Amino acid sequence: MQAEVINQKLVGLGVQSPMSISFDGVSIGDSLYARHETFQVMIATVLSLSPGVPLLATYFLHCPSVGLSHDGDSQAACVLRALEGHAGQFNKRSLRRRVLTMIAGDGAVARGGQSMRHVSAEACNKLAKLIYPEIDQELVEWEHFHRSEAAFRKSLRPDWH
Repeated sequence: MQAEVINQKLVGLGVQSPMSISFDGVSIGDSLYARHETFQVMIATVLSLSPGVPLLATYFLHCPSVGLSHDGDSQAACVLRALEGHAGQFNKRSLRRRVLTMIAGDGAVARGGQSMRHVSAEACNKLAKLIYPEIDQELVEWEHFHRSEAAFRKSLRPDWH
Protein backbone atom coordinates (compact mmCIF):
# COMPACT_ATOMS: atom_id res chain seq x y z
CA MET A 1 0.00 0.00 0.00
CA GLN A 2 2.89 2.34 0.76
CA ALA A 3 4.28 1.97 -2.76
CA GLU A 4 0.84 2.71 -4.20
CA VAL A 5 0.61 5.95 -2.20
CA ILE A 6 4.16 7.05 -3.08
CA ASN A 7 3.64 6.31 -6.79
CA GLN A 8 0.28 8.09 -7.16
CA LYS A 9 0.20 10.91 -9.69
CA LEU A 10 -0.36 14.49 -8.54
CA VAL A 11 -3.93 15.56 -9.27
CA GLY A 12 -4.11 18.20 -11.98
CA LEU A 13 -0.54 17.64 -13.16
CA GLY A 14 -0.70 13.94 -13.95
CA VAL A 15 2.89 13.31 -12.86
CA GLN A 16 4.40 11.57 -9.86
CA SER A 17 5.56 13.75 -7.02
CA PRO A 18 9.28 14.57 -6.91
CA MET A 19 11.03 12.46 -4.29
CA SER A 20 14.00 12.74 -1.95
CA ILE A 21 15.82 9.85 -0.31
CA SER A 22 17.67 9.89 3.00
CA PHE A 23 19.69 7.08 4.50
CA ASP A 24 21.94 6.46 7.48
CA GLY A 25 23.93 3.49 8.67
CA VAL A 26 23.01 2.13 12.09
CA SER A 27 25.36 -0.32 13.78
CA ILE A 28 23.74 -3.19 15.66
CA GLY A 29 26.94 -4.90 16.69
CA ASP A 30 26.66 -6.64 20.05
CA SER A 31 27.08 -10.16 21.34
CA LEU A 32 24.43 -11.59 18.96
CA TYR A 33 25.73 -10.10 15.71
CA ALA A 34 29.00 -9.55 13.95
CA ARG A 35 30.85 -6.63 15.47
CA HIS A 36 30.53 -4.48 12.37
CA GLU A 37 26.98 -5.35 11.29
CA THR A 38 25.32 -2.21 9.97
CA PHE A 39 21.85 -1.61 8.58
CA GLN A 40 21.18 1.20 6.12
CA VAL A 41 17.94 2.84 7.30
CA MET A 42 16.25 4.41 4.27
CA ILE A 43 13.36 6.88 4.04
CA ALA A 44 11.67 8.72 1.18
CA THR A 45 9.97 12.10 1.29
CA VAL A 46 7.26 12.95 -1.25
CA LEU A 47 4.44 15.46 -1.54
CA SER A 48 1.36 14.06 0.20
CA LEU A 49 -1.65 13.55 -2.02
CA SER A 50 -4.27 14.11 0.66
CA PRO A 51 -7.03 16.25 -0.88
CA GLY A 52 -6.61 19.90 0.09
CA VAL A 53 -3.62 19.25 2.37
CA PRO A 54 -0.32 19.68 0.52
CA LEU A 55 2.25 18.28 2.94
CA LEU A 56 5.56 16.55 2.64
CA ALA A 57 5.18 12.99 3.85
CA THR A 58 8.05 10.73 4.90
CA TYR A 59 7.95 6.96 4.46
CA PHE A 60 10.24 4.24 5.78
CA LEU A 61 11.45 2.28 2.73
CA HIS A 62 13.91 -0.37 3.79
CA CYS A 63 16.66 -1.34 6.20
CA PRO A 64 19.11 -3.61 4.33
CA SER A 65 22.34 -4.95 5.79
CA VAL A 66 25.43 -3.25 4.40
CA GLY A 67 27.47 -6.34 5.19
CA LEU A 68 31.19 -6.01 5.69
CA SER A 69 31.72 -3.49 2.87
CA HIS A 70 31.33 0.00 4.30
CA ASP A 71 33.00 1.95 1.48
CA GLY A 72 30.90 4.50 -0.41
CA ASP A 73 30.55 2.47 -3.62
CA SER A 74 29.27 -0.58 -1.70
CA GLN A 75 26.84 1.49 0.37
CA ALA A 76 25.50 3.26 -2.74
CA ALA A 77 25.02 -0.09 -4.50
CA CYS A 78 23.27 -1.50 -1.40
CA VAL A 79 20.84 1.44 -1.30
CA LEU A 80 20.13 1.20 -5.04
CA ARG A 81 19.46 -2.57 -4.79
CA ALA A 82 17.07 -1.95 -1.89
CA LEU A 83 15.26 0.79 -3.84
CA GLU A 84 14.94 -1.47 -6.89
CA GLY A 85 13.63 -4.31 -4.71
CA HIS A 86 10.99 -2.12 -3.03
CA ALA A 87 7.37 -2.66 -4.11
CA GLY A 88 7.50 0.85 -5.61
CA GLN A 89 10.20 -0.32 -8.04
CA PHE A 90 12.43 2.71 -7.51
CA ASN A 91 15.04 1.91 -10.14
CA LYS A 92 17.28 4.42 -11.93
CA ARG A 93 14.76 4.99 -14.72
CA SER A 94 11.74 5.48 -12.45
CA LEU A 95 13.67 7.81 -10.12
CA ARG A 96 14.82 9.93 -13.06
CA ARG A 97 11.30 9.98 -14.54
CA ARG A 98 9.71 11.19 -11.30
CA VAL A 99 12.64 13.54 -10.50
CA LEU A 100 14.80 12.60 -7.56
CA THR A 101 15.37 16.01 -6.01
CA MET A 102 17.81 15.19 -3.21
CA ILE A 103 19.79 12.38 -1.62
CA ALA A 104 20.53 13.13 2.02
CA GLY A 105 22.45 11.66 4.91
CA ASP A 106 24.83 12.55 7.69
CA GLY A 107 28.51 13.37 7.20
CA ALA A 108 29.46 9.68 7.17
CA VAL A 109 27.55 9.13 3.90
CA ALA A 110 27.24 12.65 2.41
CA ARG A 111 30.35 14.61 1.61
CA GLY A 112 30.24 17.98 3.34
CA GLY A 113 31.39 21.32 2.06
CA GLN A 114 34.78 22.96 2.43
CA SER A 115 34.54 23.04 6.23
CA MET A 116 33.74 19.34 6.69
CA ARG A 117 35.31 17.92 9.83
CA HIS A 118 35.83 14.25 8.99
CA VAL A 119 36.25 11.85 6.11
CA SER A 120 33.07 10.67 4.42
CA ALA A 121 32.37 7.49 2.45
CA GLU A 122 30.43 9.77 0.05
CA ALA A 123 27.77 7.09 -0.51
CA CYS A 124 25.08 9.74 -1.18
CA ASN A 125 27.30 11.42 -3.76
CA LYS A 126 28.06 8.09 -5.42
CA LEU A 127 24.37 7.10 -5.48
CA ALA A 128 23.57 10.44 -7.14
CA LYS A 129 26.19 9.68 -9.83
CA LEU A 130 24.69 6.21 -10.40
CA ILE A 131 21.25 7.75 -11.01
CA TYR A 132 22.30 10.96 -12.79
CA PRO A 133 25.77 10.27 -14.29
CA GLU A 134 25.62 13.24 -16.65
CA ILE A 135 24.88 15.90 -14.03
CA ASP A 136 27.78 17.71 -12.40
CA GLN A 137 25.65 19.68 -9.95
CA GLU A 138 25.31 18.03 -6.54
CA LEU A 139 21.86 16.99 -5.38
CA VAL A 140 23.32 15.71 -2.12
CA GLU A 141 22.59 17.30 1.23
CA TRP A 142 24.08 16.74 4.66
CA GLU A 143 20.57 16.64 5.97
CA HIS A 144 19.25 19.16 8.44
CA PHE A 145 18.53 16.83 11.35
CA HIS A 146 22.18 15.99 11.87
CA ARG A 147 23.34 19.56 11.26
CA SER A 148 20.86 21.03 13.73
CA GLU A 149 21.63 18.31 16.28
CA ALA A 150 25.37 18.99 15.98
CA ALA A 151 24.81 22.76 16.32
CA PHE A 152 22.61 22.25 19.40
CA ARG A 153 25.14 19.91 21.02
CA LYS A 154 27.96 22.40 20.44
CA SER A 155 25.91 25.31 21.76
CA LEU A 156 25.64 23.53 25.12
CA ARG A 157 29.43 23.32 25.49
CA PRO A 158 30.78 26.27 27.50
CA ASP A 159 34.14 26.24 25.66
CA TRP A 160 32.59 26.43 22.16
CA HIS A 161 33.10 29.70 20.28
